[in-house]
Amino acid sequence: VVQQKQNDIQSAAAPTDAEIRAFYEGNKASFVWSDMVKLFVVGVRKDPNADLAKNRINELRNKYIDKKLTKDQILAQSKVEGSDYTASEGILPKTEAGAASIGLTYASMIGIYEMDKGYVSEISETNEAYLFLALTDKYPAKMLSLSDVVSPDSTSTVYEYIRQNLATSKAQAYIQQAAQE
Repeated sequence: VVQQKQNDIQSAAAPTDAEIRAFYEGNKASFVWSDMVKLFVVGVRKDPNADLAKNRINELRNKYIDKKLTKDQILAQSKVEGSDYTASEGILPKTEAGAASIGLTYASMIGIYEMDKGYVSEISETNEAYLFLALTDKYPAKMLSLSDVVSPDSTSTVYEYIRQNLATSKAQAYIQQAAQE
């Protein structure tokens, strides 16, 4: 059916501007951002030597603060085979689950969100590692319009997101109908 009706599927699946806008209006309340933070996290495992790990995390934190190493340099070096530390950057919601995903308490997450962009934490200790984090950006909660990006690290707008989803739904509906026929 898909092979025989390929052209028909494509034309039937293309949502109109009016359909996209109607879908947005009917579902506007679901297009929101909660408060979010973009965090840069660097960690050094304690194993095999906790003292060396603590010295290394101090060195990395100091070089980052003194701008002797950039975030991008630290990220790149962490991916080199044999690197003695890990580094990552990501966007997390200011929620209990977001905090727990990187080993923080919700109160800590709120405290970080209240800091200014560029904030670098003190070194903290977990059972396995020493780490520090830096607040590289934060995003307040907001209702998204059609021209807003779906998430801060995305280039896809809400309009494009709706168009894609409507096209997929319409294509599936058309295929089912064509198969029945």
